[in-house]
Amino acid sequence: MKRVLLLYNPMAGIQEFNRMLDEIIAVFQAQDIELTIYRTQEQMDFYNYLNYQTAKRYQAILVAGGDGSISLAMNAMMKKKIDLPLGIIPSGTSNDFAHYLAISSDLHLAIQQLAQLRSKWIDLGKVNGTFFINVLGGGILPNVAQKVEGEAKNMWGKAAYYVTGLMEMTKNKSFRLRVQTEDQEFEEDYFLFLVMNGVSAGGFSKVGGKATAEDGKLNFVGIKSLNLSDVPMLFGKLLRGEHIEDPHVRYLEGEQFQMEFVSGDEDTKAVNIDGEKGPEYPLDIQVCKHRLQVLY
Repeated sequence: MKRVLLLYNPMAGIQEFNRMLDEIIAVFQAQDIELTIYRTQEQMDFYNYLNYQTAKRYQAILVAGGDGSISLAMNAMMKKKIDLPLGIIPSGTSNDFAHYLAISSDLHLAIQQLAQLRSKWIDLGKVNGTFFINVLGGGILPNVAQKVEGEAKNMWGKAAYYVTGLMEMTKNKSFRLRVQTEDQEFEEDYFLFLVMNGVSAGGFSKVGGKATAEDGKLNFVGIKSLNLSDVPMLFGKLLRGEHIEDPHVRYLEGEQFQMEFVSGDEDTKAVNIDGEKGPEYPLDIQVCKHRLQVLY
């Protein structure tokens, strides 16, 4: 019998997952898989519970939660050299990387899909020693997750991100950033930037353009400073994935990025990794090719 470790965040999303534990156990037992279940209570639980001695008894690790929970578990696995496939049960609000992997948003279907234990290798991003599975963002909009209260997320889901995001965009606070890649260097005023491993961020399902986590590259999406009158049109383009060719957008691919914050206020200096607070500038960003196995 195969064994799988399941870690879950009981506060993620609308807590639908919490009511499905018996069904989940039954689905995996039908595939001759024994589940060991661990309920996290705080962020450090992901790091403290996962260790090599614990993990070597299992064939895979499942994490139920939002993008932040996935990132916490994945970083623990990377830093403790736990080389097992990671399965994402999309029980958070936006579930961006689960969407990229085509894991069903219907938890009942997602569980049946993941119980097949199909796996593949994907790239990861790394910034200042911390890994990210989906996105690194800077500026006001990528930090919307910290501005949306839990009750609003539970009641309105992705709509809470969209409304808050549009409100943040109308503030139009720009900052100056110096960016260096393998073959170019530029300094520009930005409203926000994203370095994407997947294609979706904050519920915007097409913001990464052609980004893929299997090509050995990361994708930079920078929204330049713009007039307030241009905000609604660009916001609509972001929702539809039609922003890449917009003159207010810089889009490029690369294996390495160095970023230095030149000027701006404290709000614009915030950096976010997979929905959680990120490191301080300067940023040393690189792709880690085929670093993680994921279930899909």
